[in-house]
Amino acid sequence: MTQYPNSIMKVPALQTLMQDYQQTNNQQKTIDTATKLVAADPNNVRAMALLAYFDRLKSARRGRQCPAGLGGCQEYGQMGWTRCQGLPSPMALPTLIFRR
Repeated sequence: MTQYPNSIMKVPALQTLMQDYQQTNNQQKTIDTATKLVAADPNNVRAMALLAYFDRLKSARRGRQCPAGLGGCQEYGQMGWTRCQGLPSPMALPTLIFRR
């Protein structure tokens, strides 16, 4: 990624890196990579879901004194929800597969 920052493999590389950081419980690296992934692919629902989840965790740790901390959670959650609206429903997937 350093040598070829605009490669067509950037998004798949970031997805793999995000997944690896998540599996090793490296929360900060997961967040950093997910942020880069959303910047590179604004339709990446998994990265948005992770960012919303981690923002929610951060706000929960702070307690109820900081309701403004949920702003990022709401932003990424809304972005993900909007992106999901164009996807076929899970019930339609078998029909789509068998029609081919």
